[in-house]
Amino acid sequence: MATKRNLLSNFFGQGWVALMNLAFVPLYVRYLGVESYGLIGIFTLLQAWLFFLDLGLSPALNREMARFIGGGHTPQSIRDLLRSVEILGGAIALFVCLGIWGSSDWLAAHWLRDDKINSVVVAQSLTIMGVIAVMNFLENIYRSSLMGLQRQVFLNGLTIVLSTLQGLGAVGILIWFSPTIQAFFLWQGLLSIVSVGVLALSVYHVLPSAPARARFSPLALKNVWGFAAGTLTLTLLGFILSQADKLILSRLLSLKDFGYYALAFSLAGAIGRLSFPLHQAIFPKLTTLCQEKNEPLLALTYHKASQLTAVLIGSAGLILILFGEWVLILWTGNGELAERVYPILWILSIGMILNNLISTPYSLQMAAGWTGLGIKINSIMVIVFVPVLYFFAREFQAVGAAVTWGLVNLTYLVVIPVFMHRRLLKNAMADWYIKDLFIPLFTAAATAATLRLIFPHQPTRGPMFIYLISAAFATLAAAALAARQVRLEIRAKLTFLLG
Repeated sequence: MATKRNLLSNFFGQGWVALMNLAFVPLYVRYLGVESYGLIGIFTLLQAWLFFLDLGLSPALNREMARFIGGGHTPQSIRDLLRSVEILGGAIALFVCLGIWGSSDWLAAHWLRDDKINSVVVAQSLTIMGVIAVMNFLENIYRSSLMGLQRQVFLNGLTIVLSTLQGLGAVGILIWFSPTIQAFFLWQGLLSIVSVGVLALSVYHVLPSAPARARFSPLALKNVWGFAAGTLTLTLLGFILSQADKLILSRLLSLKDFGYYALAFSLAGAIGRLSFPLHQAIFPKLTTLCQEKNEPLLALTYHKASQLTAVLIGSAGLILILFGEWVLILWTGNGELAERVYPILWILSIGMILNNLISTPYSLQMAAGWTGLGIKINSIMVIVFVPVLYFFAREFQAVGAAVTWGLVNLTYLVVIPVFMHRRLLKNAMADWYIKDLFIPLFTAAATAATLRLIFPHQPTRGPMFIYLISAAFATLAAAALAARQVRLEIRAKLTFLLG
């Protein structure tokens, strides 16, 4: 019951954040311009690259908080660990913030290319971005703690409130006070500071009191360093592969063209929001089953999670691939913008589907404590694909980068399960490829493609919305019925409700 409750909470919370992130983008573009939205894309890139600077301690803290619930820590030892991560993370955050501030003028003048935005404005924006990114970096420490303490329902409720304030407040600032990129980032910075304070107080409220005050403990950090180091290495390599396209394009493209790519990636990235809550909820169960060596139930859970991922990710991704121009028109209200973004969007959507299909095997590896396979494969991919990415981005710009990123994820999908299933769930690979992925994805693709051929080519916005919603529900329903475990779960729920 706890897993299902957390799953529903995660879906609602992450879905709301995705909605907030997407709903206000057209207004940001309207009041700030595509060039300034390119700076928001740079901010997203900065956040992603700062994520790994916690040295893998946030995932480790998540795990240790869960172990505390199971009796693996005393109140004193878990508070000492949290304080140690806070101090180390705070020192890293301060160093990063000063580094961004010190290099902001150079980055504005020599890295980012744009003639329409004053370099002083860009430098000021980068400085504020640094403060926000550092706050988000610290915020992740407390989010990981609450996740490990199984306070996901509370955490998602708080996330909904804060993301709503961020979006609505930013729009209000732009409309009524100052339609500038600096004002936008100042509001985000204020909310980030409030968020860190609220989350920190929440974690300490949940933790029971200890005999002595929490203190910095090198031993506490040493005890979690093995898992943290493996996670850090895997995360760093993964981020290089997932963010290299945006880093390279930020150098090669103007802010306007980078803004188009950032828009496409924002929309395609919403696909990943559908699988993230699922794997947040399923990871603790996979971990427990691995420890218990309950292979039959582990296999059932693995296949069920894989099929649900294929249904959700495949349906959403195929709608963006086949109906993406309609989505962009309805989202932005700008046909010309949709025409510029769609050729990038549909390619990124394919890559995003492939990227998220591999998330269940990744969760299983982490649940088994096996980081070595991912590190080896990611290391090879960085050596091979980053130079290829640079070549294609230089020759074909945004489209070339999107194609290369898709090839990276296709390679993952082909290679990782082959090696993984030699060690974990040895007899599950054929069923995973055929029953978990191919059948629901093929059914969804056939449904979506048929509807795309039947529907009018370019309807007006009212009918376009109706057609789009109809296609989305039909594609989702077809994929769900084609996935056996999902179909059985739906049947069980209906039987319970009707019985």
